[in-house]
Amino acid sequence: QRCFNWFVENSCLPKAGLLKHPKFPQDIKGEQVFNCPSDSRNGKYRFRTPNAYGSYTYSNAYHANGDAFTGPSSDFANFGTLFQADVEAPSTTVWGVDGGNVQATNTWKTYEFWWDTPASGNSIIIGNVGSFRNFHNVFERHLGTVGTLYVDDHVKSAGLDKLTVKKNIGGTQIMTAFTIQND
Repeated sequence: QRCFNWFVENSCLPKAGLLKHPKFPQDIKGEQVFNCPSDSRNGKYRFRTPNAYGSYTYSNAYHANGDAFTGPSSDFANFGTLFQADVEAPSTTVWGVDGGNVQATNTWKTYEFWWDTPASGNSIIIGNVGSFRNFHNVFERHLGTVGTLYVDDHVKSAGLDKLTVKKNIGGTQIMTAFTIQND
């Protein structure tokens, strides 16, 4: 039962330079797993170095308290720890993607993309940074697609137009790929 808390205090992810995964009892010790060979924008991952997060970013979408929409990462201050069993649609919920920072290379917050409410998520538009299309810190780096890791651990390429499709849920436009609900 893997946890989805990305914050350092309760993290299931990189600690002491190791990535622990329940399906692989050994630890992955090489930092190269955090760097995409096609990534010319971000700095290479360097353990315990500020602003050197590598090539990938995780979803901290829909992190506001008190609404009906939840993203796949836990904010322990607001929700507590989210477990894989809590995700209603693991095969369609985006967890990690090809990423970067839209403002500059190798800067703060390249490790996540985020918005709190449906309104703030819906205000983000697909743009271009250099030769890549992007949506917030999500980048199409591979032949016009984003390498996408879903909560059930499968990886698939998807275009931004597909990932950002909105659906009306109870009168609110939601990008269902970024919620744990079975929308």
